[in-house]
Amino acid sequence: MRIPSTRIKVVFMPSTFTRSALIPADLGATLPRYDLFGRERAEQARLNGFNSMLSQVAAPLSACLSQLFNNADCELRLSPFVAAAQPDGEEPRVWLQAHAAGASVPLAWFAITPATLYRLAILFFGGSLQPGSQVAVQKNPSDSELRLYQRLCRYQMESLSSALGWGELGWELTPATPPEGPLWSSEGVLQLGEHRQSWQVWWRPPVDEEKESTQTSNLADKLHEALPHTPVRLRVVMAQMQMTLAELEDLKVGEVLALDMFESMPALVGHRPCLRGRVAEQGGSLVYQVNAVAEE
Repeated sequence: MRIPSTRIKVVFMPSTFTRSALIPADLGATLPRYDLFGRERAEQARLNGFNSMLSQVAAPLSACLSQLFNNADCELRLSPFVAAAQPDGEEPRVWLQAHAAGASVPLAWFAITPATLYRLAILFFGGSLQPGSQVAVQKNPSDSELRLYQRLCRYQMESLSSALGWGELGWELTPATPPEGPLWSSEGVLQLGEHRQSWQVWWRPPVDEEKESTQTSNLADKLHEALPHTPVRLRVVMAQMQMTLAELEDLKVGEVLALDMFESMPALVGHRPCLRGRVAEQGGSLVYQVNAVAEE
């Protein structure tokens, strides 16, 4: 019995569609960034260590400010510092910078609105404010308001430096412009009786200069140690010739070009000549005999 032949057509249908590895830009912008070198984690650890000492600042600082505001019931809280890029310039503020006596680089900045400073001055001089009232200030702060502002900032710097174990540094407060660079920011909130006033505090992140210097020195030592073992490619230029592009296009396989070899041939690493020498014969092979070495 003959079995008729049958042609079977097999069609493979994918069970699932393979998605493209290309991610749209709008979706890619929302993806979390991986801290490959651990710099952000190290920075956050330093920031957490700095914030851990804020609990030692609140009580003595509040006591100092209570005396400043005529023994009023007051409490000052500094919010935990956070890493910030630049201060925003949306609202006018009065800026002071703080630097230790004899130091040229400021360590901290304070920013307060003229209206807040005006309200603090009223309370300082024994005046009263209506709860919820808004004060519109169009003028520049007066000398007495600036002196109050400087005392307020100096008390904060003294308390912070004491908590950090720095001792007396003779803090100087001078007018300033908004700072630049990577900074830490916090908000000082003063509860003075039934009134609540706030201002901004900006801090320059500490730099471990000794650690950085040691890392730089170690890196230089490792580089100096590894440099002699770096492989290089030496290129010997035996001859050069000039021709036009048309002549070059007319060349055919088998044609011979005459070489006018240099008497002293340079040897280059990249584009930098480091040796000069001549071609010689040794044991039936061509060799390169060095007769000059670059001094650098």
